[in-house]
Amino acid sequence: MEGSSSAPRIPNLFQLHLGSPGSSSCSPIQNANVVTPQEGETLRTGPMRKRPSGVSTALVLCDPWKIKKKLTQSDLGGLTRLLLPLDLLEAYVFPFMGKEMLRQVQSEKGMNVVVEDKDTREEHQLVFCRWRSLPSYVLNNGWTKQFVKRRGLKVGDEIGMLWDQVNHKFHFKVLSNVSRGTGNAAA
Repeated sequence: MEGSSSAPRIPNLFQLHLGSPGSSSCSPIQNANVVTPQEGETLRTGPMRKRPSGVSTALVLCDPWKIKKKLTQSDLGGLTRLLLPLDLLEAYVFPFMGKEMLRQVQSEKGMNVVVEDKDTREEHQLVFCRWRSLPSYVLNNGWTKQFVKRRGLKVGDEIGMLWDQVNHKFHFKVLSNVSRGTGNAAA
């Protein structure tokens, strides 16, 4: 864009993350080293050099949605709760909660938690608690009204969630709407 004076665009951190090459949830950008030289410049090609500190400057994309789930009838039906996969909570949520927060989540009442819908930028108050009939955890007290009905979620839709350890809340995104044939996974 020759002659453009617009300021550089800052990427949305939920769409673009810097990571280390070879990490399990990241993959290098295809053609990331393609650069168009300006007049009078030459394009340098060759292998990427590592800095003396051993830090790579390669840009990689990461999928921030650590908790992914295809919705089932029980997530959308009369139980009015979203059942969350225990193994993913143990890997990506519980290690980043304080002892008091974990105690509340495991208590009979559970813990009030904000869930931010990244598609609509709306925040909703739900309860994050242990599901007594299974060794798992759920979001309830508003799941059906605030997410299922408002967003028109259907069986087979894929959602993504992540725990924000700084603001102590979940982020939610519809990754794909199977029943409508649309995908949103790259966003």
